[in-house]
Amino acid sequence: IVLVGVSLGGNLILKYLGEERFKLSPNVKSGIAISAPIDLKDASLALLTWDNILYQLNFIPFLYLKVWAKARQFPKSIKMHQPLKARNFYTFDHHYTAPLGGYEGAEDYYDKCSALQFIPTIPIPTLLLNALDDPFLGNNCHPHELAKESELFHLKAPKYGGHVGFARSRNDRSYLLDSIAQFAKR
Repeated sequence: IVLVGVSLGGNLILKYLGEERFKLSPNVKSGIAISAPIDLKDASLALLTWDNILYQLNFIPFLYLKVWAKARQFPKSIKMHQPLKARNFYTFDHHYTAPLGGYEGAEDYYDKCSALQFIPTIPIPTLLLNALDDPFLGNNCHPHELAKESELFHLKAPKYGGHVGFARSRNDRSYLLDSIAQFAKR
């Protein structure tokens, strides 16, 4: 079994693999994270930049719809008393993501759920594929030194690729799919 996660799912895969409280099945041979915001606070700050304003303005209403749907599904657990005023991911995480997950606020959520701190304890070969031009990731999401120091953790940080937007090469092969396949065959 090769665990593969994309974006926040990639952060989750790395966190799961590195948390020592979980007994990892011997069937899991490796992990791959793609465009993963492994430092959630750093990624949240990257999303506050002017370049990402349109993304936030378009995506946050979608998140509100998800919260409203969950509130209707679980009316005793989710109280929609906060006004819908978040205009960025940090505020949304502070008022909704964190409390719904049992965290004190955005900072607590970011501190406890960022995979970066768990990477050194991952016991199996793991690949992080994060493009350097990914507008949703901050500098801490490209842990070059960690990869240099580890035999198990590998970082591929191509210059281009955006957020899960790795283009096809001249021979019409997918850089992303080729990277996954090559690493999974190890």
